[in-house]
Amino acid sequence: MDNHNDKMVAIIGLLSAALIAVTLLFSLTWYNTRHHDGAEPVILSSCASADRPASVP
Repeated sequence: MDNHNDKMVAIIGLLSAALIAVTLLFSLTWYNTRHHDGAEPVILSSCASADRPASVP
């Protein structure tokens, strides 16, 4: 019976660690996205087009 309890404690610990990791990654991603919302928009006409070759000096 003691072996069964040890396995349950290990599983609960792993699930708790996974939940903390997912929460941390989600929070960092959300903060990073929120932080960069005020960034300058990209003007597509200034980007190189895929169907014309880039000029080589």
